[in-house]
Amino acid sequence: MTLSAILVWRPGGASAKPILPAVVFLGLTLAQVFLGIAHVTAVHVPLGVLLFGFSLVQLTRIRPAREVAGTVTA
Repeated sequence: MTLSAILVWRPGGASAKPILPAVVFLGLTLAQVFLGIAHVTAVHVPLGVLLFGFSLVQLTRIRPAREVAGTVTA
């Protein structure tokens, strides 16, 4: 996700706004993996719920843009 955000921004000339959330999501995912390996379930499970919620927030940010692009004006 981070790489795709950078690739869309740099050569495509798109906004750099998605890069920060992508980097934060990558960092949280790495923490989630290492906490799971270390069997620290007291932090691992809530972090997983937080990541799921973060994914839903990101999905709601891109969903309306696709719906607007798909509408046909008469």
